[in-house]
Amino acid sequence: SVRFGEELDYPCNKGLSLAVSLLQPLADTFTLVSSADLFQIAGALAVHECGGPWVPIRVGRLQTEDTDGEESVSEAASERRECAKAPFPDAAPSAAAHLKAVFGGLGLSPSDSVALMGAHTLGRAHASRSGHAPASTPYTKAGPGRTRGGASWTKEWQGFDKS
Repeated sequence: SVRFGEELDYPCNKGLSLAVSLLQPLADTFTLVSSADLFQIAGALAVHECGGPWVPIRVGRLQTEDTDGEESVSEAASERRECAKAPFPDAAPSAAAHLKAVFGGLGLSPSDSVALMGAHTLGRAHASRSGHAPASTPYTKAGPGRTRGGASWTKEWQGFDKS
């Protein structure tokens, strides 16, 4: 589960600790809802609140518990993490080909993959969270919000954009 330290520390998940911590009070209050379902509900609501469509969700995931005090993830999840690093182990000729292979291996169609990655058009990336962003862009230098700067993927980064 992404709420555990090892998976939360994956480079591709850098920055998610803030989102996990913001949702933790809800997880503590609504104990019949798993963290995985809560993350999905929060994502769907965020898309809608930013002007996007209602995203269909399916709930009912079981809560993963850290019963022995060790925060660990499955061997399969660790292998997926390794596949996300360059150079690509599948010798893909491009990042696009590699992503198609990785997402396809997880049972996602190209359309599913695009929908998942489309969420990255909203908001900003901060180097402190993702490790891959300039200090600011012309669209984010002055804010708004508590954190100024970061890199936006689109000019209209505060609203849902299907382009």
